[in-house]
Amino acid sequence: MTPPLPIAALTASGTAWSPLLWLALLAASLLAALFFRSLGRRDRPAHPDAAEPFVSGNRLDNPEDAHFAGSHLYSGFIDALRAYYARVLPWHSGRLTDYFLALLLFLAVLILLFRLAP
Repeated sequence: MTPPLPIAALTASGTAWSPLLWLALLAASLLAALFFRSLGRRDRPAHPDAAEPFVSGNRLDNPEDAHFAGSHLYSGFIDALRAYYARVLPWHSGRLTDYFLALLLFLAVLILLFRLAP
């Protein structure tokens, strides 16, 4: 019995797994990306104020005004779920070890449920 050719291990019929096809698609995508990238302008002038901060199109005089707290960004979301947060926040200590312990307990219960399932 002759051993199969190495290329035979890379081909499959009737399935989505075809390494040669996926490599060809990857190479075609990379070539297309490089082609479209090469169409860009190389003579684009660098504006000195291009890195200046702005918020919604409005220029800021002081860069410190560009910083917003998370409570400002998610205020509507937090207001909508205020009742939920009132119940959940006392459980959160902010220590990573507590969250890791909760994850381990959850996984232990999940494994136990899968083990006991018929």
